[in-house]
Amino acid sequence: MIQHSPSLRRKFSFYMATVAISGLLSSFVVWGGFYFVFVDPRNEYLESYLNFIDLAALLLSVMLGLIVSLVAARILSKRIAAPLSEVALVARHLTAGDLSARVAYKDGSLGEISQLISDFNTLAAHLQQSTNESIQWNAAIAHELRTPLTIMNGMMEGVADQVFDLDDEWMALMKFQLEGLTRIVEDLRVISLYESGRMSLKTERLALDQVIQPLRSLYEPLLSKLGFTIEWESRPVRVFGDSTRIRQALNALLENVRVHAAPGVVRVSIEENAGFAVISVADSGPGIPHDIAPQMFDPFRSARSDAKGSGLGLTVVKYIAEAHGGYALLGRSESGGLRAEFELPLAD
Repeated sequence: MIQHSPSLRRKFSFYMATVAISGLLSSFVVWGGFYFVFVDPRNEYLESYLNFIDLAALLLSVMLGLIVSLVAARILSKRIAAPLSEVALVARHLTAGDLSARVAYKDGSLGEISQLISDFNTLAAHLQQSTNESIQWNAAIAHELRTPLTIMNGMMEGVADQVFDLDDEWMALMKFQLEGLTRIVEDLRVISLYESGRMSLKTERLALDQVIQPLRSLYEPLLSKLGFTIEWESRPVRVFGDSTRIRQALNALLENVRVHAAPGVVRVSIEENAGFAVISVADSGPGIPHDIAPQMFDPFRSARSDAKGSGLGLTVVKYIAEAHGGYALLGRSESGGLRAEFELPLAD
């Protein structure tokens, strides 16, 4: 049960009473001054400046004014002080960790106070949502980091127990896990830098086909072994951007194909559109439902509950594109799969 502090109400009553008494005393001074200046004391119709009736009327006016001011103060204190006291109480609940606390005040006749309560409840809701997302974020990070660490720990224990041989195959598996772990950490770093407003780009004029050439050399044999046929449709386009971040974004899209797409044709293309270079990667399926496409850019989001991968790649693509002043977009490819693209500003 919310109990309102009486201090604010008492202050309202005191101020209202002070204003009323001050006004009446001012009237008394003005009245006396008027008699002193304009009324002749020798007037036979006036026995004195202020007779008993005048004093009684003045006293009655003071009493009535005081009563009216106290009643008005009580009404105002109920309408103003009560919701403000409730806001203060709910703020203390939020500080104590009860993020579900809200101000339940419905009177909308006082516009400014109603707006204050609405903004306060909105702020509390955002605080609760941010806290819940932070908890989920930490749990998801722990899960993603735990998987490769557990595998590497098991592999090293196997070598120590002489279950595994320390050969080239073991080293390749260990390298694969380390690369996956490094990629997760770097993706988390990009997301953290962007969301904190501290992502800096080393921008310069770049030949886009040269920037992505290392990824072409890496993923052509890698995807070919998995049954993919990769087609590159590039053209000599110059952009203004950060070569490392551009490769990181395209690498995330190609890695998304490797992990999630079914074997088939993969098209990587570079096009020009309205002053931007558009890099797109289109696979043959299975794709994602159209209604959840915008949500796939959120961290740790996946179209399927059994999906592999960290769920960070598309978020990284979006943030890198936006850091360059562009966008990232998901759509349906011509073959019914997923088409993911991001844009970069063309060099002048």
